[in-house]
Amino acid sequence: ARVAKAAAMNASLQRQRLKRGSVSAVNVVQKPAGSSLTPAAGHPQKLLHAASMPVVPRQPVLCKAKSDDAASRRPHGFVDRQKLKAENEALRVEVERLREANAKAGGELLVNDAAKVMAEYRRALAAVLSMRADGQFVQPTVDEYYRATVQLSEEDYVRSYQALMKVYVGEADADSLAHLGIANADGEEVIQFAESACIKMGELLGIARRVRIQKHEQELEQRKELEVERRQKEEKERQLMASQSALRAAGRRVFEALTPLWLELTDILAESRGDLDEAEVKRFKWRNELQLLVMPPSEMKRLSPYQWQTMSLGGLRDEEKFGLLSRLSDVSGRRADVPGQADRFISSLRHALGSEPPTSVALERMCTPPAWFTICVGCRVVTELGAEGVVQFKGAVRRKPGLWIGIALDLPQGKNDGSAGNVRYFSCAPKHGIFARAEKLRMLPQQSQATVGTELDAD
Repeated sequence: ARVAKAAAMNASLQRQRLKRGSVSAVNVVQKPAGSSLTPAAGHPQKLLHAASMPVVPRQPVLCKAKSDDAASRRPHGFVDRQKLKAENEALRVEVERLREANAKAGGELLVNDAAKVMAEYRRALAAVLSMRADGQFVQPTVDEYYRATVQLSEEDYVRSYQALMKVYVGEADADSLAHLGIANADGEEVIQFAESACIKMGELLGIARRVRIQKHEQELEQRKELEVERRQKEEKERQLMASQSALRAAGRRVFEALTPLWLELTDILAESRGDLDEAEVKRFKWRNELQLLVMPPSEMKRLSPYQWQTMSLGGLRDEEKFGLLSRLSDVSGRRADVPGQADRFISSLRHALGSEPPTSVALERMCTPPAWFTICVGCRVVTELGAEGVVQFKGAVRRKPGLWIGIALDLPQGKNDGSAGNVRYFSCAPKHGIFARAEKLRMLPQQSQATVGTELDAD
């Protein structure tokens, strides 16, 4: 009765779950017709638990297909002797390689290994003696000899040292020569090499073979590091020399391009002329640094030490610094005709300009004189607004500071007829004249053939 009641309760619970949609399918354990359940057949709680569990369909088991290769057809316990032989040979070669590497690193030497090392030493010694007999020095050949020397066993190392000592003192016998593998020891080159080899070997005499090899490896590493540092230093020096050469070339180019301008600005009559920039004329007059650009060596020597000490680079343009460096120094340093007091100023110039040469764009800009110097009477120019004309006047204009350019335009796009403030500076048709600053103009390649003159302001 209890079992039937439990089954009824289980079926009721399953129906409720199906209504709520919590499970999709449940197999309910029911009593078969004509059978009876005993307590030994199952506990009601276990039956309830089993009925409440979802049914998981069994997955089909995929059988692994049998391989058709020859290995699958071999009988059980078959041994491939050829494969085993190849594997054993590979293992033997690997073990031999590791043993030789261990021996070269300072490990134990077998009898056969010691004989091989001694044979390598004799070959290296013969190569060194042949090199010296030819009057050459090949570093890899010498390195190979000393590498073979430190690889010798303790007994062979001592015997080789004693044999070379006998060669050096002239007492070499047949056994010593046979041990070294050389026919005779009468040559001067052999005796000299025996001396250097004894000195080198004597430093490591009585030291264990492993320590000898380590010291030799450390020496090689240190030499490699020194070689790398030497090459890096040489590369830096080469780059520095190339940069300094490029700087000197840039300085010469700037100096040659702007020397006419600097000569005009430092001319004794520069202040009385009207076709120069007044501000630039005063700047060159009051700065000793700028006067050095065109100053003869005889006048440089008259400058006092105080004047050299007070020279500074403040306010100087890049093209002026390059010009001063080219004027005062050359490849060797300070020019011979420049006094020694200029060393401090030259050093400041080099520090300010740095080690990198200017770019091509910057160099072209520095070599281009200012517009007020290149524009002259008779040149064709174009204004910012695109009006073209011919320069008819260059100089000072009354009640207008600075340098002005008078232009006779091709079209009536101007403001006057060549006069300003009731003062005539040039003549042209009405509305064809204009005055502009030099930096607002751009020169054109065509040149006017008209004959013009320059009239300076009488005031």
